[in-house]
Amino acid sequence: MSTFLQFVCYNIDVVPLHSMGPFGTFVSYLANNHLKLLRLGFRFAVIAHLLEAGFAYRISRRMMFSRVTSFKWMFQTALVGFPSLGLLLRHRKQREIASKKVN
Repeated sequence: MSTFLQFVCYNIDVVPLHSMGPFGTFVSYLANNHLKLLRLGFRFAVIAHLLEAGFAYRISRRMMFSRVTSFKWMFQTALVGFPSLGLLLRHRKQREIASKKVN
């Protein structure tokens, strides 16, 4: 979705909006009339993904994952965003529950 938003914000000629039906018409309207807001939203999404990626790296390192594994979690979270971070948080919670049962 973010690649689509990037093309709409910065290179709209690449996107075949005319063949997307009502959605394409709506996106074309937004791009023609509210481009500043679309670009602001895109920048916000990029910043949010980068912050989530940094948070995922920190969590995975605290979970004692290897540096390579932590970078993989960071990269995946940078691309996908919150769904990836949610998986990591769930994994951390399950580990905490399992360690409490052992102790």
